[in-house]
Amino acid sequence: MIISLGINEIFKLNSKLLGYFLLILSIPALFSLYKSVFIFTKYERSEVYGYSYIKLLEETVKYKDKKFVVDSPRDLGTGIRLVFFKKYDPEKLQPILRMKLEKGYYDSGVVDEFYSVGNVEVRSINWEQDLCKKDAILVGDLLAFSENQVREHNLKFEFIITDLAGETRLKAYSLTEKSCKI
Repeated sequence: MIISLGINEIFKLNSKLLGYFLLILSIPALFSLYKSVFIFTKYERSEVYGYSYIKLLEETVKYKDKKFVVDSPRDLGTGIRLVFFKKYDPEKLQPILRMKLEKGYYDSGVVDEFYSVGNVEVRSINWEQDLCKKDAILVGDLLAFSENQVREHNLKFEFIITDLAGETRLKAYSLTEKSCKI
């Protein structure tokens, strides 16, 4: 808005030559603004709007017979983002959220989010119970799975999700028969 007002003022000047000169000088600034807002921000800030979770939902379509457990303790908005991206009915979601908030915001465990939409569950991974679900795929960020955990629980690598800058954001592992140690 400020730039358009400035361009308007430039054309109001009496000297056309000065106006064109100032307009030519403003073209690099406009290009720089375009580049920083529409090009760089797209790649650098893609995680803010949940790009990796949009890609994760695209992957869940390929594995319709599997149940996904998405680890979420470090990113508290994961569940609500996935509900939004899956276009879940808000009227079904409101009673679930209302029960959490009626207890008191700070002492009700709101941060322990649990959402189940279709074949996707968003919650913390429970290693004792989840390892015996043969049809489950565990998904988490880079801190969710260490190399020792992958070896110890005999997890099989399925896929990775990268952001627009090419950085790995999410990893997915399926369970094998050796994963469940009862």
